[in-house]
Amino acid sequence: MIDSSPVRTGHTVTLRDTDTGSARQYVFVDRDAEPALGRFSAQSPVALAVLGHHVGECVTVHVPRGDRHMEILSVA
Repeated sequence: MIDSSPVRTGHTVTLRDTDTGSARQYVFVDRDAEPALGRFSAQSPVALAVLGHHVGECVTVHVPRGDRHMEILSVA
């Protein structure tokens, strides 16, 4: 189910990299981050960029390799 509420910790979020077209699911957690399982810290660059935003919005993620542009496809 697609949710219209803003992205919050604990939500499953699907993001599409607008530069490459690839999509990936993320769950942002306060503890016990396991990136290999798609569980990322709420303090990670991706989380900091998308928390509080909504489906359809595009955000810029600041990472060491350069900025990435992501579109929020779904929030559940």
